[in-house]
This record gives sequence, structure tokens and C-alpha cells, in this order.
Amino acid sequence: MSPVSYPSVDVLQVGAREHYAVPRMLHSLGTLRTLHTDAYCGPGSWLHALRNVPSRLRQRGALRRLLERTSDLPSNVVCAHNSKGLAAQWRLRSATTAESRMRIHHDFAKRLAQVVIRDSRGLPDAYVGFRGVGALFELVAGRARCILDQIDGGTEEVRLVRKEQETFRSWLQEEPDWAYSERTGEPWWLDVEAPRLQREWELADHIICNSEWTKRCLSTAGVDTRKCDVVPLMYEPPSAIPAHPARAQHNRPASLRVAFVGTLTLRKGIHHVLLAARRASADCQIEVIAAGGLGEISQDALRPFQDILTWHGHVPRSKIAAMMRSCDILALPSISDGFGIVQLEAMAQGLPVITSERTGDVVRHNVDGARVPAGDTEALASIFCELARDRSRLAALAVKAQSRAYDFTFDTIAQRWHAVLARNIGRA
Repeated sequence: MSPVSYPSVDVLQVGAREHYAVPRMLHSLGTLRTLHTDAYCGPGSWLHALRNVPSRLRQRGALRRLLERTSDLPSNVVCAHNSKGLAAQWRLRSATTAESRMRIHHDFAKRLAQVVIRDSRGLPDAYVGFRGVGALFELVAGRARCILDQIDGGTEEVRLVRKEQETFRSWLQEEPDWAYSERTGEPWWLDVEAPRLQREWELADHIICNSEWTKRCLSTAGVDTRKCDVVPLMYEPPSAIPAHPARAQHNRPASLRVAFVGTLTLRKGIHHVLLAARRASADCQIEVIAAGGLGEISQDALRPFQDILTWHGHVPRSKIAAMMRSCDILALPSISDGFGIVQLEAMAQGLPVITSERTGDVVRHNVDGARVPAGDTEALASIFCELARDRSRLAALAVKAQSRAYDFTFDTIAQRWHAVLARNIGRA
């Protein structure tokens, strides 16, 4: 694949974000000049020496996540602002409210943008960034193309989640931040964040949305969607394709094992999974196998489901595939989720996925899974029972699901990025 005609793109990325998929794709296209990031542990970084600490220390959560901040990019294209990034993380540890954390993020974004400009070898033809890149766009507007990679539904997604919290408030382990703001009169963090997001969308010359749902959310927020393209996330499937699970065969027991992988939050829809499983269990055998941190959900809210729920807490990524293969389907009925890469991870293991229409454009209804309206517990319960009773249908969905996972490979998504860049910075 030939590079675009203006092969000069810098990426500003805070966080690993799908293991640096975007800068890696841009590098494969020959367009990446520099990846600027807040913390990076690859060769050439002083943080790389931390890999020599004793293994028992490397397993600690914060250090383990930091050591994962690396990729196969050449060291000469990575500009890691480690000291500033770690200082910002330290400040965040002392923040007590969502609003104070947001202000720390804003301050860090401004400081990092100034450092990026200072350390750049002149301006590239385009900057690609994610949420928080507006401070950089302010500095380079009109001098370089500004491309925003929008990975979530922005303000509309936050409002949908707030509505869900209002309805299912008894599931929460503590008072939600919007309720605290209403009670105390202090600013809600979205009141602080929303103007910055709007400005970021205005400054972006082009916006890449990871799903049609994300694009719809931006449209609701007033974004001009004529400058939006939909490009899904990239998935790197395992090199060896496992056989689809034996449990999907019609000669297995009637119980349906439903996997849920991700932080247990209302946004991800764990409450609808459990409520649907409880409703379905009156007519068929249902087990829910959940892996992920507790998030905002209280343990008290989970206790009534102990007879149908096995919750493993945090499970290392290396063990997730085996857990999935022990199940029949993955449920991800999100209230709002830009894409949900876990769908593809499950499909690669041969699991059909039951999801909402707000979780990216992956599942094809009745082909490799099912799509139900967000928040429709009745529809979700009905699907659970149908698949518990019809093992042949479940097996057919499993085969199609496994092949679907390979429609989102690195090369396929890189081609779509190439087309977007060619339209936006590949012109003389």
C-alpha cells in the first residue's frame, strides 16, 4: 500500500488506547512522523528499566499497567513525556471529585500541547489525537490539519448514562457525581467538560468515529457530521483459530452460560444482563459468568443474583480467552459504547454476541449474534431462552461469529484509515 501524498502525521495519545493501534497503523502506512504520549515504557525510554524489577513488584496493578505502555514502534518515532505524565497521574491520585479530576486533565492537556509544539521538528501536515487534544488543536489551527479520533459518544453518552443512573440508583455503591452536584450546588464535571468538548469538535477539521452510534451521538450534540467518517476499531485475532466451543453443540446440557467481560457498570449493561437472566431462569437454565472490576455497582446489588451469577472479579487478559471458551455467548447490552472491542475478542473464541444497537457495528442480527434495544430487559431475556432451547441455532451462530472477528484485522482497518487520510491530507 502506498503512503498518502502528504506522509507527515503526528499523533498525540494519552494512554495506551488499544495498544497504540492508531499510531501503529499510521506507521505501517508510512505517514507517522512522531507519536507523542504521556508515558511510554518501550526501548529508549528511561521507564524501560522498570522491566528489571522483581516479578512480584511487576504484578502490582499500577506498575503492571505502566509496563504495558509499549508497542513495536521504532524508538525514534516515539516522543514520551514520561516525567510530566507521571506527575499528572500523581496529582490525579489526590483528586477527590470528578470535577477536580477533570480540571487536572485540562491543565495537563494544555501543558502537554505546549511541550509537543516545542519538541516538534516543525509542524506536520496533520495532527491526530483523541479526547483532550483540543488544547493542541488551538495552537495549530489553520497551520496543520486537525483530525480527532472520537472513541465514545461524548456528552450525549454521559447524559444517557445519567438517565440510567437515575432509574437504577439502588444499584450504585455511592451517590453519583451529578446527584452530589445537585445537592451541594457545586459544578457537575460535565458542566466543566462540555464547553471544552464542543470547542474540540469545532476545531477538528475531520472527525473519525468508531461507529455509526458515536456519529449519531455527535450529531445530537450539534456536531457537523459532514466532517465525520466511520472507521471501526482494529482487532488483532489470535494466530491460531480455536474450534468453536463444544458447549454450543446441541448435545450439551440445556443451561446457557452467558459471559460478561468488562467493568461492572450501568453503562455496560450488567444490570440488564442479570435482570434478564433472572427473568429467563423461570423458563430455562441460565448462568452468568462475569469478569471485571466492580466499577460503580455495589456488591449488595449483586447478592440477589448469587444463585445464577459467578463473578470472578479482575481476570488477567491472558486468562480471558479460556473463560470465554467455557461459555456459550457474550452479553454486552450497553447503554452507550462507541465500539466495544470485547465483542471481537469473544467472537474469535466462537461466542455469538448479544448486544444493543449502541455498541458499534459488529454483530449482524441472527447471523452471528443478536441486537436488542438498549435497556430492553424483556427482549434480552427472550433471546437467552431461545438460545438455551435451540442448541443447533447456537452452534450456527458460533461458526459465523468466529469468521466475523476476522473482518476487523489490522490490514483491513488500516486501508480505511488510508482512505480517510487521502481525502483529508493527501491533496496537493
